[in-house]
Amino acid sequence: MSEEKAKDMGLKPLARILGYGDAEQDPVDFTTAPSLAVPVALKNAGVDMSDIEYHEINEAFSVV
Repeated sequence: MSEEKAKDMGLKPLARILGYGDAEQDPVDFTTAPSLAVPVALKNAGVDMSDIEYHEINEAFSVV
């Protein structure tokens, strides 16, 4: 949703998404793929790990 639309609806954003990362491994190792994707996401967003207050990693569909 755009910032303008949120303002029109009287909503306050809960977060701001700066970037994302993608990585792949063999299906048997899918649960460790986030350890490869996080550095990519940080680089794409132009931030360091110390800039992040809260992390949520969801790999539920990583092998789809």
